[in-house]
Amino acid sequence: MVKNSYKKELGFSILVTLICALLVICSFSYAKESSQFPRFLTATMLALSLILLVQTLRSRPRQPEMGETDQERSSFWASQKVPFLVFFIAALYVALIPVIGYFTSTILFLVGTMTLFGRHRLFVMLGTSMIFLVVIYALFVRFLGLHLPEGMLF
Repeated sequence: MVKNSYKKELGFSILVTLICALLVICSFSYAKESSQFPRFLTATMLALSLILLVQTLRSRPRQPEMGETDQERSSFWASQKVPFLVFFIAALYVALIPVIGYFTSTILFLVGTMTLFGRHRLFVMLGTSMIFLVVIYALFVRFLGLHLPEGMLF
């Protein structure tokens, strides 16, 4: 079971590294005026994927201890519950942006994910969300002059 997980992790690391390497190569085909940012992003992704690959190669699958059952070692749902819930909340967030608007859906998303990760003080969650939205508004709307998505309701 542990070896199988290690093989999957290693395969994923290699696949991500290869994809990032291809993206770096493709970024050199863009026009010189517009290629700087894609090259930076793809090179950063390649560096991070190489770090993941090295970490995966350095980790060795441990041998199960005597008397340790598969159920005790790992329950799939127990180990993957939070990532699935975050994915679900993120998909719901994206679906709600056109309906209730960017600001409202972002507050709901941030409060939902903070609650999922163990933050239960409503004042702290709302304060953090508001500070985040003020920074996003100042950066994108005021500084860059972009329009954030508006919903049908707000």
